[in-house]
This record gives sequence, structure tokens and C-alpha cells, in this order.
Amino acid sequence: MKSFKIGVTLLAILLLSTGGFFAHFAASNSSDPLSINLSGIVTNAQSQQYFINQSGIDLSASILNYMISSSQLNYTLDANVTGQTVTGNASFDLHGTLAGGGAISVSSGFVPIIGMVAAECLPNYDTPNAAGTCETNDTSAIPAFFVGMATIQINSTLGNTTLTDEEMLFESAYLNPFGGPIVLCSNDSSITIVTPYTQATISWTNVMNEGTISGSLGSTPISGNFAELAFEQEDLVSGTSTDWGTMTFSNVTDSYGNPVPLLDATGPFAGNSSIPMAGSYDCSTTLGFPAGSGVCTETGYESSGNFSLAGQFDNIGGSYASTWSVPAWEFSGNAAAAITETDPSSPAVNGSVIWYTPNYAGVQVIYPASIAINGVPFSATFYESLTAQYQPVAGLPYAGYYSGTFGAISGCQPGATITITATLNGVTESASSFCPPAGGTLSISLVFGAPS
Repeated sequence: MKSFKIGVTLLAILLLSTGGFFAHFAASNSSDPLSINLSGIVTNAQSQQYFINQSGIDLSASILNYMISSSQLNYTLDANVTGQTVTGNASFDLHGTLAGGGAISVSSGFVPIIGMVAAECLPNYDTPNAAGTCETNDTSAIPAFFVGMATIQINSTLGNTTLTDEEMLFESAYLNPFGGPIVLCSNDSSITIVTPYTQATISWTNVMNEGTISGSLGSTPISGNFAELAFEQEDLVSGTSTDWGTMTFSNVTDSYGNPVPLLDATGPFAGNSSIPMAGSYDCSTTLGFPAGSGVCTETGYESSGNFSLAGQFDNIGGSYASTWSVPAWEFSGNAAAAITETDPSSPAVNGSVIWYTPNYAGVQVIYPASIAINGVPFSATFYESLTAQYQPVAGLPYAGYYSGTFGAISGCQPGATITITATLNGVTESASSFCPPAGGTLSISLVFGAPS
């Protein structure tokens, strides 16, 4: 069947500047792949729920300066952190043998958790003060120790003692994954217990991660912002977690600063993370213990998963992988995705052409094209400004007459021949004209033939 001609006009108005002119482009085909790098930090740890349990032999203990040669410990901690506020409770019971002989038992009863010594203060990442608390302009914190007030009963063959209003510090298992060991100690050092743990979990809720993205949509360079509202269920014995939440891309632009609204989108993500030992190091000295004591280990994090974001006109579905620093406060990674059009009226995708129709606020008309000046390919594609106007052609929902304002095209000197090539519905057409004098305008019409 012979193809017929459609009266579709693509009018390119190129305003010349005295210094020559160049073209630029802001988006591409929805079938083009999205490939980005991302980097970010935790800006708000918001809410965390900690659970630690140990029922078994501890590693070492010192009670009232008496060393314990062997002992059995039952220990439980359940604490909630919201911002910089901590609530919860702990309890421990120790039964053992004194190094010099004789039995000893230590019982804390119910210990209310009243505060914490911060490991990190967010979002400023500043150092906690001497009291272990964060500055007033920090909004959240991750604990190194939970602080509780206890009444402790100590019974032994050497006598019985009751310690009242004893401030106890309970190390967070977050500081030493894979079963510890961790430290339980009193602030006056009358009690020090170093123990492994058989169970430790953290439930992270509404954690905010923020950062930037950069990469390409097809051949178009892009950059912008991203944010995650994250939830995580972390098992510190296995060093693994399940992650989910909401991911958002925003303020995405091309390399010229032009908006790429196709990539402004939000939606769910889900994945898994694990704690690698590569790059980890002992941090016992930060807790006041000798180097190499093994009661603190700084580690990174490895995360991967999938996401499905929804924009005004499209879905963005893909996968991500990220590596966290040591310690795991910041991360970098990459993501790859495909874009699927959801609104056939705006923007519509035909071949390699995207038309933004008037029902998109602030009409943008974008169409990939190639340019040649005097037969020499020019590495640029078109971006039409937000002042573009659109006039539909009856019966052709994605075709029309477009006009707008372009930047200058470098190398298009007066009298030179400029050729523009573009594709619509799988049909490629070209048109040529002469570059006008400086300050003039140039119109080129492309008439696309329907495919046979």
C-alpha cells in the first residue's frame, strides 16, 4: 500500500544570537532506559524499636571489683527510640562462681530505660556532648547505650549488698552485630558484664534518606534529587534485613537545567540488605575499652531491591543496588529502570517522538532529532521551551503544529545549510533550510508519511 502524506508540521523557530547558536534537548523516548547513580545520607532516624536477649554463658563479669570465673546470664532489653526520646525496660539475672571460690547472684529486677548515650546525632552528624546527648538542632539519634536506673540485689558467700539508684548502661547490639559481644555496665563501674547475645532485632520506622541522582535517560544526561521514607526489619544475629518504603525522584533536569517531568515520580520500593565484614574495624576504644576488646565493630551495609514509581504520565520500574560507608551513615549506588507510559494523551509516545499536549501544565514540546550543518552531523537534539504552543490536527491525537523558542545553534553561520531529521510513528523525515542572518528566525517543516 502506498503511504499517504499527513499534513503535520513541525515548525522549529530558532532565534539567533550574535555569538552563534546551539540546540539542546530535555527528554527522550519512554522506551529509552533510565540509568542513574545515586548518593545520599540518613537525615532522620525517626523511630527505632530494639530488642536484645541473651540466655546463656557470658564472657566475663566483674561485680563490686570481684571477678566472676564462670556465670550464666539471662538478659532482656526492649527499648523504643522516637527522635531523641527513649522509653523501655531491661532486666538481667546472673548466677556464677567467684574467681576466689564461692557463689554469687546478681538480679536487677525491672529496669526502666530513661535515656541514651548517642552514637550519632542527625541530621547534623555532630558529636554528642559530654552527657551523650545531641544538640538541640538535631532531630533524631541512634543509640550507642541505653541508660536505665536500677535497684540491684547482689548475694554471695562474701555477703549481701543492695545497690539503689544505680545508673546502668546497656550497649546497643547495633554497635556489634553477629552476636556481639556487648557490654552491660554501671556508670560507677561497680558492675561490668560482657556477653554475647542470642537474639537482637531493630525495627526502623519512617527513616528518611535523602540525596541526589545523576545519569541518563537514553542518551540524555539528567540529574535531580531523591528521597526515601524507609522501613526496615533488621536481624543483628544474622546481619540481614528486609527493607521497604517509598522512593521519590524530584526536580529532575537535563544538563541544561531544563525540567524532565517524566522522571518526577514516587512509589514503593522493597529489597534486602546485609552487613559485610569487608572494611569493618574494631571501635572498642570509642566505648572506653582497650583496642581489640571486640565489644564494638564499625561495619558498612549492602542493599539491593526493586522499585516501581508512578509519575503524572508514566511508571518507572527497575532495580537498585547501594553500598553504605563504614560506619553506615551514607551510601552510593546505582539504579536501572524502564519507563512505561500510562496516560496516552500526555505525553504520548510515537516512535522516538514525545509530544507534550496542552493538558500538561506549561506545555513542553520535545522531539528527538538529529542536526547536520553543511552535511556534517552536529551533536545536538531539540528542546522546545515552555512557551511552545500546540494546535491539534483532527483525527491525529499525537500530531500537530508546534512553534516555540529555541536557543542558538553553534556553527549555523548565515548561508550554511541546516538539516533536521526526526522520526514519528516509525517514519523518518528530513528537511533543510539555510541558516538565517544573525538575529533572524528559521522555520523548517517536516511532513511525515504514514507507514504502509
